[in-house]
Amino acid sequence: MESIIHIESIRDALVNMLSDNTAEARLTTYQKITKEHIPHLSNGSVVLDIIWCLDAELAEGSVAVKDLEATRKNLASFVSLVKAKGLFSVELIKKRLDFRCLELAGVIDSEKAFFQKSIRINTQVVYRQQKYNLLHEESEGYSKVLALLASLTSPRVSVILDYLRSFIGYFALDPARVLDIILDLFIHSPHRYEFFLNLIRESDWNPISVDEDRDLEMTGIGEDGNSDIADLLGHKFKQYRNEDFDETAPKELYLVSAILIREGIIKLEHLYGHLVTKEHEQEIKLACALLDTCDIDHAKLVIYNLETLDDAITDRLCSIVHLAINDLYNRECRIGQEASKEQDIVKGTTFYLTYKPWRSGLPKWTVLTDILSQSTQEYIRLIGSGFSRDLLLFTKLLRLAKRHLIVLQKDNSPDKQVKVSTWIDTVRTALLPSITVGELNPGTADDVWEVLLSFPYEIRYKLYKEWRDSVYDPDKKVYKKRLETRKTIRQVMKRITSQNAKEKGREIGKTSHGDPVTVLAVVIEQIQWYQNMIPALVEASKYLTSLSYDVMTFLILEAFTNNKKQKMKETGENYEDWFKNLAEFCGDMARRYSNLDIRSILDYVAVRLSNPTEPDLPVLSELISGMSGVKNDKDLLDDDLPYLGAHETLRKERIHLKIKDKSIRRSSARLVTALVDSGLAISIAISLAQLKKAIIYGEKHTDLKLLNNNIDECQETLTQYLEFLGLNIDSKSYSSIVPTVKELCLDHGIDPEEALAIVRRKLSHIVEKGGPSTPKQTDDEEAPVSVWQQELTETISDVEQILPSHVWRGISAGFYTTFWQLSLYEISYRKSIYSTFVQKATETAKNFKSDIVIGMREEHERHVSRIKARLNQEKRQWFTENRSDVIATFWQYCMFPRILFSAEDAIFCARFLELIQEIGADNFTARLFYSEVLSHERLPEVIPNLTEEESKHYGRFLACILEYLTYISKDERRYRDKLLGIGQADFKPAWLQNVGGPATTFDQFVRILENHRKRLMISFKKCLKSSESTKIRNAIQILRAISDQFPASRDHSQRLLELIQVIESDSRPDIKTLASSYKAILIRGQKNLSNDSRATQSSKPIEASSVSRVSASNTPIERVASPRRQIHPLPDKPKNDKPRSNRDKEKVDPIYDRDKDKDPRKEHHDSHKKPPNDHLPRDKEFEKDRSDRPKIERKDRENGKNVKNVVTTVVRREETREEMKDEKRDETKGEKPIVMIDRESERERHRDNGRRRHMDDSRRVVSVAPSRPNLRRPVSSGGSTNNGTIKRDRDDDDGIDPNPKKIKPMPAPPLRTSLRVHGRTLRKG
Repeated sequence: MESIIHIESIRDALVNMLSDNTAEARLTTYQKITKEHIPHLSNGSVVLDIIWCLDAELAEGSVAVKDLEATRKNLASFVSLVKAKGLFSVELIKKRLDFRCLELAGVIDSEKAFFQKSIRINTQVVYRQQKYNLLHEESEGYSKVLALLASLTSPRVSVILDYLRSFIGYFALDPARVLDIILDLFIHSPHRYEFFLNLIRESDWNPISVDEDRDLEMTGIGEDGNSDIADLLGHKFKQYRNEDFDETAPKELYLVSAILIREGIIKLEHLYGHLVTKEHEQEIKLACALLDTCDIDHAKLVIYNLETLDDAITDRLCSIVHLAINDLYNRECRIGQEASKEQDIVKGTTFYLTYKPWRSGLPKWTVLTDILSQSTQEYIRLIGSGFSRDLLLFTKLLRLAKRHLIVLQKDNSPDKQVKVSTWIDTVRTALLPSITVGELNPGTADDVWEVLLSFPYEIRYKLYKEWRDSVYDPDKKVYKKRLETRKTIRQVMKRITSQNAKEKGREIGKTSHGDPVTVLAVVIEQIQWYQNMIPALVEASKYLTSLSYDVMTFLILEAFTNNKKQKMKETGENYEDWFKNLAEFCGDMARRYSNLDIRSILDYVAVRLSNPTEPDLPVLSELISGMSGVKNDKDLLDDDLPYLGAHETLRKERIHLKIKDKSIRRSSARLVTALVDSGLAISIAISLAQLKKAIIYGEKHTDLKLLNNNIDECQETLTQYLEFLGLNIDSKSYSSIVPTVKELCLDHGIDPEEALAIVRRKLSHIVEKGGPSTPKQTDDEEAPVSVWQQELTETISDVEQILPSHVWRGISAGFYTTFWQLSLYEISYRKSIYSTFVQKATETAKNFKSDIVIGMREEHERHVSRIKARLNQEKRQWFTENRSDVIATFWQYCMFPRILFSAEDAIFCARFLELIQEIGADNFTARLFYSEVLSHERLPEVIPNLTEEESKHYGRFLACILEYLTYISKDERRYRDKLLGIGQADFKPAWLQNVGGPATTFDQFVRILENHRKRLMISFKKCLKSSESTKIRNAIQILRAISDQFPASRDHSQRLLELIQVIESDSRPDIKTLASSYKAILIRGQKNLSNDSRATQSSKPIEASSVSRVSASNTPIERVASPRRQIHPLPDKPKNDKPRSNRDKEKVDPIYDRDKDKDPRKEHHDSHKKPPNDHLPRDKEFEKDRSDRPKIERKDRENGKNVKNVVTTVVRREETREEMKDEKRDETKGEKPIVMIDRESERERHRDNGRRRHMDDSRRVVSVAPSRPNLRRPVSSGGSTNNGTIKRDRDDDDGIDPNPKKIKPMPAPPLRTSLRVHGRTLRKG
């Protein structure tokens, strides 16, 4: 294309010159042509052809000019200038131009005379019979010629030429036949090349020393070589192409032709026309001969005209390159081994041993940069995949590349990137294709990997893609080889199993050494279809090379980003099987093999987390679980839960013991190192928190279940990731990379709950590092003493700015920071966890040392003691005196969001609640808090706003507090020690906290607990009867979580069973499956329940104080940055999974020390049966029971009366008054919860007060359960009768006596009819 452009430019210049008939114009045109165009043309004589075409066009009139004759003379003048400048010889000018132009230019004297001479010469050469023929020729002359030339002791060339001339003249020999004989002898003895070349050079057949006066009639040669010799050789080639001729052309014929071409005696273009065939066989052999003579330039001209590169040509090119780099390799890379000999390098010929000029044509590379030169790269591109035929050369080139790339890493020159790019092109065009075609060994594959390792993985993956797509495969060798490889690997994949994984793994490894992109692509394809093949293929992959592992990483990531496949199922609730299988395989491979590059996988995860629509969370989750063994909450089993609060080292050791894979320790450390070195350790955690927020506040979701699933999955992954970081990064390193709470919330825009979860370990580290803190005394006695840890001062100040100011009306910023800073490990110590672990570890590991575990246990015990001592210092400044705000803010900003965060946090909240009661925090009312949590009005509002995993966490929390309360209710001494001990928070109504009234008695506590169970029954009944799938699903999940504690009576169990049986007929398959699973749990648990549910209902239920006081306070309760939270917050959290029963699983460690042989629920029922002293008179029995109650002794000094009974009476009157208020409130709302008051208890109440009240059996005694107004929707009125009683049928009383006595309700104070929440006013009605 470039030559055509220059030819057109020359013609345009000549045309422009014709219009200006001046010598200056002709000279300018000549200079332009010679300087700008001729150097770019392979044959400069094309200028004469252009002049001839232009002259012919002028003669024919094709070019419009004013004066034709003057124009032709002007062109002839330019030819005269060319002749005078000596640009072309006179002979060449005479051959190319027309006679008229030659005459005008002065090259010939007369057009007519020259024309006649040319006719005469033509006639003599073509038509006239030669004067000598076979009849005149004498064979003796040819014999003498043969004898003369074949003599090994021939005299000088000049003497031989004299003899030849005399033989030709004397015997009338044909000179052409003599030349043919000379060529035949040359072909027969090519090693005598020097003699024959000198003979031709000094003879009249030499094209270089042509005499200008020599008669062209006899020679037929010129500056372009002797065409007669070329024709003679071509005739010989043509002879061997004849079908009747059985023999093939000898290689000596090609070798002689190559020597003559190399020496310039003949031209390649003269001979090439005689060689062109369909099979290109003669062209290939001629190219080989040219390479044997090291005539590389002419060989390239032949090679470029071939469709494919023959192996013979490749071998010779490899030999040339090998010799070129041999000295360089010996200097740069050879260590100890013997240098390669020349005869071991050159392949395909031995002619170089006798042909001395051969070495003069070899390229020579002396420094590493010579390999990157244009001429060297041309050799490499020509060879391409042919390097596979010379393994020694291929290895040397790889090591030189590795050496140079190492040098370039320290190079700061401007052309560094150009050099690196050249090496990348070399890898792309030659090295990688050579791997596919050749039969390589693992050592060579490792050499290739060391070269590729010098490039970043982005460039490597781009090279792999081009390699897989066979971009550089001109001769289709790679394509043909891959067809065979693909067929072989598919046969192996059909037969691989877990039993023969080792054997088949060797076959996979051997096949993948040469073409990993093809082999592993089939492996990845199989994994996506068959999940059960993952273990076998992971085991079989141990025979792969480092290059294969890197290629596998590329193929896995490419499969993840395949846009042609849908990752989510059509329902949007779960991922497709191929995606889950691939993620699992990725995690297992990353754990097992350290050669797998996880940095690229982490970068992929970090990028995908910024896309809320397709974050690909299973990739990160499986990578963590595969490499560290840390599972997410949905995969936790019941025996895993007790270990959530154990020592970090014990938790890690249990994971290692459970997985039974020695590589898990190294792989978890490798994952941590990759995260920290890449700076992604905290970035991924922040991205997960931001992703959760983006899911909630992003695009509008029409499918609530899909939204909940996405929230669950994001929350589970975040929890799993933080758990992994906590177990594998030491506290000091973790603290150095984690930003502050303020930065996380304000700079990164995540919620305080997630921010504090990320920072928790950092805060614990700085607190522990600072040591125990003592309260700071101030001069002002009235000023509060600062009891907070000095290291937390900055964090306390930050949370004060982040959260709204009204939060601090109920709790302090220091308490908020303490609550979120503590973990389950710091407040809960279970000795049996360590004992159980030692027992199991001893059974599994023979050399297990229990001393280490004992040290962990002692350290854990000391740490919990220090934390409790610290909390005892802080407890007086936790809560304000406004108890209603205390419960609201503590629940909304501390307990509720952390309950829903994870399973560990749910258990933490339950333990922290126990700890508050144990240490006796000021201004905290446990009874009020439990009533709020277990409210039969609040719980049905909370349940439908939870996700499925959040409901499981909420259920775990409820199970813990129910287990704790049940444990306390079994023994009055426990109740006194844990709830009524010195300094502990009294379990009493809120309205008695400030007046020093009596605490709740044990009997009252038992009745309150039973009342809570009834509330739970009412709540779950409302949810299970609902038509909303979310409410039903979440209710069943919570019931499954608390199945060990609820239902506690056969009556409640039977009622739940009836409701579940109705749900089993639901058309929604997920709900139907959950219902069937819970039904089995109910049926299995009924045998442990009491037959008579009234045994637990005989005691009078004492209601907690109305929680509506919280909502009736003047404090505006708001929840910022979350539309799902109000007074009862409904936060954002994790994902669903298959239903799992935890009722019948054996627990590793009981939370409380109790007799395991007794069923807790049956024991609970038995404990409330009639006591052994039931034979005593009623009054004496009452006095005995009363003696066990806390006594409030107060003497009235004025009248000397004991007022203990008076105080008791006042307390009970107040309780009754509250119950009547609640009844009135529920009448207004139309609600019908009923709590019975036992008649015997009523008589006791009158007896203590010194007076009796006659009770009418025809009247019904009711008490309404306390509840706060519904904050989510306006409260509807209705449902009350004229006489103030509430009508209720048997089906709605949920195990309550259907025939109670009636008491006229006392008037209740007016309720607030509106409430301000999130800027909206909610009004009744």
